[in-house]
Amino acid sequence: MALSGTKTIEIKNISPDTFCVNPWYYLRINATGTASYCIRATDVWEEPQQDFEDFFNNSNLVTATRQSMLGGKFPAGCNRCVPEEATINGAWRKSQNLRAAIVDNNFFHESVQQSPVLSRLVSNNLKPHFVFVSFGNQCNMSCRHCFRISSNKLAKIYDQHNYQDISGLPGTRNLAADQDWTQDQSRWEKFLSYIVDNRDLHQLAINGGEPVVTPRFYELIDHLIKHNRTDIKFSFSTNGTVFDQTLINKLQKFEHCYIDISIEAIDPVNDYVRVGADYQTVSQNFFKFLEHQIPGKLVVGGHPTPMVYTVEKVHTFLDLCVEYDLESWITPAHPQRFLKVEVLPSDIKAQTSEFLRHRYANVTNASIANGIKKICSWLDQPEPADIDDLRKIFVQHTKDHDRMLGTDFSKTFPHLVEFYKAYGF
Repeated sequence: MALSGTKTIEIKNISPDTFCVNPWYYLRINATGTASYCIRATDVWEEPQQDFEDFFNNSNLVTATRQSMLGGKFPAGCNRCVPEEATINGAWRKSQNLRAAIVDNNFFHESVQQSPVLSRLVSNNLKPHFVFVSFGNQCNMSCRHCFRISSNKLAKIYDQHNYQDISGLPGTRNLAADQDWTQDQSRWEKFLSYIVDNRDLHQLAINGGEPVVTPRFYELIDHLIKHNRTDIKFSFSTNGTVFDQTLINKLQKFEHCYIDISIEAIDPVNDYVRVGADYQTVSQNFFKFLEHQIPGKLVVGGHPTPMVYTVEKVHTFLDLCVEYDLESWITPAHPQRFLKVEVLPSDIKAQTSEFLRHRYANVTNASIANGIKKICSWLDQPEPADIDDLRKIFVQHTKDHDRMLGTDFSKTFPHLVEFYKAYGF
């Protein structure tokens, strides 16, 4: 079936094995002011030549990506989803398609024809439904699994030690320590207008750096309230080190606000990974946020990143999420394979997987249950052929960061030291 609008497409050429609705719905703005079409797209940022609306409709990046999708091919920037296709959890893109009523079965093409995305496939005058934005890399912490593009504090430590960030996303490893595209006042004002005037906008999500230490974050909230755009689903990620009652009072004006708090564990391992945090203070702030929840309106969730350092203690935070029935968004370290749980000793992985399965066997919270399945699938997978190399890189990364950040792996993880001696510790 050929469908015409501003342009003509062939529905039959769209493949259920590669298609994703995100390039027609999502706008992601990076800390440098570059942009992309998905929150997971990698190494495909492009500098908007005019403004974000022009980028979303006419940029080479978005145009080429949509053409690839319509032609049944995976775009280059979708390499995070490709390895997930055959996993227990499935590709993230499939869940995105389902939100647009597109099913991954023999009725795929019929569901595309009946989906609300159909009219967007043939239009050159689109506004994003979802905008994810980082104002810069201002941050009050230097997490050891982070990148210079997301933390100016970490970037300055790297520069001080003349350290090359091997884990950073390609194209970001040599950026200046401080990034803040909003300092271009004209561009900032265009962004504010673009958000306020976009009546198709369903969700606005703010990432970091750390939003609550960024003045533009508060300016945006005031601007949305002033212009009566509290109908937007507003969300932001925070490391939980700061609790601001005035901010909470403003967020309660929104029809829906989601606060995504990143915590690895209610344990000293949290502070080893999230350098600059104090897990007891973060825990206290976490409960302060919970006290101000309004069901269905102001919602708090947890966001751990189980990795080699933290997976043994992740239950200390997940227990809280279960107790208070909170949504928990569990994601792996990316793209640093050498920080993933597969790098742990085999016996530790087996013990941790069994422990988590038993501890949460009867949990009814869907996000926790799915998260445990994810973690256990990571722990249970066979060791890759390059596991020895990954462990050596992990040891070197750990030693380098202990030196730069003033931490001590041997004191925090004494039970792992002997194993990693064979890899250079």
